[in-house]
Amino acid sequence: MNSSRILRVAITPALFVLIAICFACSVWLFYGFTAEDAYIVYRYSEHFFHLGALIYNEGERVNALTSPLHALLVSLLYGLRGESVASNKLVSLVMLLITAAAVGYRYRQQPLLAALSLSLILLPPWVVLWTFGGLETPLLMLLLTVLSLAALEQGALRPWRLHLLALACGLAFLTRYDAGLYVVPLALALGLREPCWRQRLLVLCSALILPLAWLVLAYSYYGDIFPNSFYVKTPHAGWRWMAHNGKYIFLGLTLTGLLPACLLWYAAAANRPLRERLRHSLRALWPLYLGLTLELGYGLTMATTHMMFSFRALVPYLPAGALLILESIRLEQQQSGCTDPDPRWQWLTAAFVVALCGGQTANAWASYTRSLNPFNRDEFHSIGSRDFMGIFMHSLWQQAKVIQGDWASRPESAQREARLFTYAGGVVPYALPDAYVYEALASWRYGAPPYGNWARYADYAMVVAPFFGSPEQQLPGVERAELIFEEQFVLHDQLQSFRVYHNPHPLPQALGSRIDQCCIDAPRQRK
Repeated sequence: MNSSRILRVAITPALFVLIAICFACSVWLFYGFTAEDAYIVYRYSEHFFHLGALIYNEGERVNALTSPLHALLVSLLYGLRGESVASNKLVSLVMLLITAAAVGYRYRQQPLLAALSLSLILLPPWVVLWTFGGLETPLLMLLLTVLSLAALEQGALRPWRLHLLALACGLAFLTRYDAGLYVVPLALALGLREPCWRQRLLVLCSALILPLAWLVLAYSYYGDIFPNSFYVKTPHAGWRWMAHNGKYIFLGLTLTGLLPACLLWYAAAANRPLRERLRHSLRALWPLYLGLTLELGYGLTMATTHMMFSFRALVPYLPAGALLILESIRLEQQQSGCTDPDPRWQWLTAAFVVALCGGQTANAWASYTRSLNPFNRDEFHSIGSRDFMGIFMHSLWQQAKVIQGDWASRPESAQREARLFTYAGGVVPYALPDAYVYEALASWRYGAPPYGNWARYADYAMVVAPFFGSPEQQLPGVERAELIFEEQFVLHDQLQSFRVYHNPHPLPQALGSRIDQCCIDAPRQRK
């Protein structure tokens, strides 16, 4: 039996089994992970279901969402099942599996390439972690993968399908605004398939209708087309910052396996000049090259900002990057004119997939036990997902219970809802859905005083010392605050004290009800 037959009959099926086992291990490790900011989305979604308004605080039209489409999807899941967290995890897992299956199916006639695609998409632990993290990542990944596959199809598409794909471009924008940088080249490639300008304009209108409708709605309802996160975490382009982000992106592309997989593309036809191969690949796959280049350029301005740990900015684009490499390999094999690739290349690819299985399993264990943010100290560097959920998130749930019990014992609770000042706008506000919350994203207003000044208006204030400074620095203007909760554990390589204070004399003011209303309004009374 020759080596090619051994690969086809024995080794390749074993690779699929090995990939499935490693993926199942990652699912087992990370299923319980939920990002703290996911509960911001869940608070919005459940308010939308109960109140009919996509809002964070009742009576305030403020947009702190980065993904309105995901929030609406979670609201639908909440209406169907009566809870948000587990439903979102299940649907997100299905989205990831569909994404991987769609890419793998494209290479069904080349099992080694199919195995390589599955290993690049399913095995990086950060993909699985953000699948269960509760944010829009798997939804955006699915939409971008569908559009990427459509852009790679040869020949004309039926008009109804072309317009459906154009609508999917709009849905990707509503999932994350910055996805538009990747979607625009794909939409352009789809539009160019139409022979006449009239049809191209119709495709363009189909792609723009949903984004424009949402922007008009957002401006009229919230007072701004951008979410508050754009102003709180504005991307910026200082050279030191961009160099830092560039190093992080390079690390992510390496650890996820995309950059090492480029060696397989080189080895697929090493006898042909590199410049010629690159030119051929650029000509055939220009929408993917252009879209990914634009996204990587944008990533230089924001890849390490808050809540982008574990390579979250890269994860939705990993299938597109895998497609770029796989299609380049297939183009080289087609150019060589051989129906059966070189056996040495096949064995190299099989060895690469095995190495990915071992390396990504080790990365998964390290992310679970040691660090959510490997090789980068910006955020959650010294804590794995196990301790993130078992210590940090558990502490936030405990703080919510303490606040709820303390407020119920106070006579003013009969007159109005509690007011909370917090650095973490997810878990505790979600656990206290009736509370009015002062939080960096939800409380940002044009011309309003700095976020830290709002502690004086709250009944309860959550602080972390010394990470955000001393308690006195975090509670300016709050006098005779009463400590009702304290817990200490190591976070960000330092012993931190997590505290909750009760403010006995909160000022009776609240923020304006929209981003463009920074005036002080009277507090809302319980109906």
